[in-house]
Amino acid sequence: MDSRRPVRLSRSPHGDSVSWAVLEPPKQSVGLRIARMDPLLLVPAGLVCLVVFWPLAVLFGAPGAVAMVLLAAATPVAGHRSAKRRARKALGPNWRLGEITAAHFRTLPAESREVVRELAEHLDALWSSQAARTGWLTADKLHDAHSAVWQAALLLLGTADQHLLLRESAPYAELDHLVTARADELAGVRAVVRDVAGQLREAHAKVGQLDALITAEQERHLREQHIAHLETRLTTATASTHVQAVPPVWQDALDTVNAHVEGALAVLDRDN
Repeated sequence: MDSRRPVRLSRSPHGDSVSWAVLEPPKQSVGLRIARMDPLLLVPAGLVCLVVFWPLAVLFGAPGAVAMVLLAAATPVAGHRSAKRRARKALGPNWRLGEITAAHFRTLPAESREVVRELAEHLDALWSSQAARTGWLTADKLHDAHSAVWQAALLLLGTADQHLLLRESAPYAELDHLVTARADELAGVRAVVRDVAGQLREAHAKVGQLDALITAEQERHLREQHIAHLETRLTTATASTHVQAVPPVWQDALDTVNAHVEGALAVLDRDN
């Protein structure tokens, strides 16, 4: 199992609030890495493109050299911009984030904050489970759950601006029909995230049952080991306490005491 824990949870001293953070899944596409590339890295990328387009200068002379330079300068920039557009389209306005925290959702409705907190807690429970530690819940499945939580959280976080727009528009009766339509759209997004939370809740419950079975099996195994250990000790102790052919010194001493007492008894009996 990946040692990079995807969730950080901390509870207030009174347990009435939870602070959480979900880290971005470690395996991201090449396109997303290009989109997040530092613009300064476009310079070495342009130098690489010079090598790629060098045949233009060889084949066409001065015009080819000009085309080579222009293409080497424009290709990395165009590729970077295209990657950013694709990332924004796939992940929403928060595509640059490498970590999502409870603070990001402070402007969203309480229902949205609650459902995303539930996602984080269920994911943390799966990662901490006995099934995960023993390999019954495989690393691939944990990463699938991590990716689902990340995508759902990004989806919900992407509605923050829309919720702000609704709050600004609500006082104007003329906009009621537009506000209602947009609120329905946002409710649909929240319903999608709730479905993810429901699936994760179900998985958490099943993992809890699996943990109970694993714990019972481990306890049974430990009990058998302990019994076998005690049996070995009892067998060894019995073998070492058999009556020896030559009485030990302390046994001789007790025989002497008994003989002395018997002698005393015999003397007293004669006197009587």
